[in-house]
Amino acid sequence: MAEARDDDDIFVYVGGDQVVPDDVRRVKIDRSVKIIPTRAFQGRRHLIDVEFHDGIERIEKYAFFCCGSLRSVKLLGVKIIGAHAFAGCENLEGVEFGDKLETLGSHAFYNCASLRTITMPSVKTVGRWAFKSCEQLTDLDLPEELETIQERAFHSCLSLRRIAMPLNVIIGRDAYYVFEDCPNLITLGGSTMPLPRCIWRAGEMR
Repeated sequence: MAEARDDDDIFVYVGGDQVVPDDVRRVKIDRSVKIIPTRAFQGRRHLIDVEFHDGIERIEKYAFFCCGSLRSVKLLGVKIIGAHAFAGCENLEGVEFGDKLETLGSHAFYNCASLRTITMPSVKTVGRWAFKSCEQLTDLDLPEELETIQERAFHSCLSLRRIAMPLNVIIGRDAYYVFEDCPNLITLGGSTMPLPRCIWRAGEMR
């Protein structure tokens, strides 16, 4: 049975100098907010639900860092997600991206251990360590627009089995071991490949 929602329990976030209560559970982002600033919701461990709108363009670094009870987010209008924005959200199971996302910062979803599938229909850059230690992640869909995957972006994704991505993606000179310690990875772009150790250095993808 679904939990009843009481509008009186919803905290409306309007940005600026507004302080978010430490015990906040439900949040609605006001339509006037275009950017979620640095550390706006950091450490709000009781936060379980955030209602985003499609006019939000940027989520800055550490914005939702260690929001351990957050379960799902819809980021339909977001273009840029900053470093560590959702890192440490260990109960985050679902993330829905729209077709605006271009840049995913370093450690953006680091240690989001409950994430299972990721589809990013428009991302161009995936930052270093972006999904490190997402231990339940099994499927990954990356678009033809993808240009760069940086260092250890998917390190220690222990359950990762399937990746759909363009084979001409640029892996930067320092972007070694992008999929290191992904022992179950067997499929790339729909073709089964012999990847028993999943250690791909820069320049080794063909």
